[in-house]
Amino acid sequence: MLEYIKERKLIATARSFARKKEWSKARDIYEDILKEKKVSSQLRVKLLVQYGHSLKENGEQYAALDAYKEAIKTDPLESDPYLYAADLERELGDIKIAQTFYAQAIIATPQNADLWRKLSQVTQNTTQIELIVFQESVKRYKKFSCENVNSGIGLKIFRSIARKYARKLNWQIAKENYAKAISFSKNKYCWNDLHKIYMQMGHCEKELNNLKKAEFYYRLSASYKPIDPEVYSFLHSLTGSPSFKNIEKFLLERRLENIEKDFPKLFQGSPSIINKEISTLNALCSVAAQKNTKRYTNSKPLYLAKKERKDIILRDLIKHFQ
Repeated sequence: MLEYIKERKLIATARSFARKKEWSKARDIYEDILKEKKVSSQLRVKLLVQYGHSLKENGEQYAALDAYKEAIKTDPLESDPYLYAADLERELGDIKIAQTFYAQAIIATPQNADLWRKLSQVTQNTTQIELIVFQESVKRYKKFSCENVNSGIGLKIFRSIARKYARKLNWQIAKENYAKAISFSKNKYCWNDLHKIYMQMGHCEKELNNLKKAEFYYRLSASYKPIDPEVYSFLHSLTGSPSFKNIEKFLLERRLENIEKDFPKLFQGSPSIINKEISTLNALCSVAAQKNTKRYTNSKPLYLAKKERKDIILRDLIKHFQ
């Protein structure tokens, strides 16, 4: 308890020096606190960021950058260290790394308009912004996702309740229960569950005509599983952005292990779907779409066909034409 009180007093003193712009004194105190091994990882990230600020304001830019990178290493899913590292890399002239860090910050907080603005300022071709974010999402996913993380019984219960309300088209109650499911998540690394729940929340918001919120949740869903083409289909349907269509096609043509190797092809242009059978199915579904069948206005049939679920598509088409 005494150690905890001492630590809090030191942090308060460091903040007081920072407010007075006595950066060297603040820096020294943060440095002393960070030497303690008992500091929790969550607090360590915050302290490293503040330590980085003190170093930067004291004219020690490269040491500040190291502090921000150490914060990223401590918690790779926290957005603030990426933002400050990006700003500093940009200031130091390394635009390519600044792009990467801005994209990583966006993945964690896609609703932050200022981050999108900053990324656009360091990207010559603004049409490639979504592709840069996608590229960094895949790298993040491959490095940090865990398939077998226990998501907790609370998440499963409330997700089940939410699904029942969604089937009854009670979108508001469904959304509220999906939100409860996320709050019961025991581990932020249960990526597959979070991917699915955020996608469902996007559906709920879309049905409630909250299109900006729907886009936000679809983007969050994509951040937890950027290799799922279906979520990009929903984003394309919602925003009309051709970048999402390109990403969807790119994913449909590739296996996970080949994605990073093929990134340059994504930036060169739109990959084409080469499977004739899928193209035929797409044509059939376009006919259905002309007859006001909303579910075929996006590329879901392509996704299902690639997963060899042609039975679902053909069954629904037959039912429609009857």
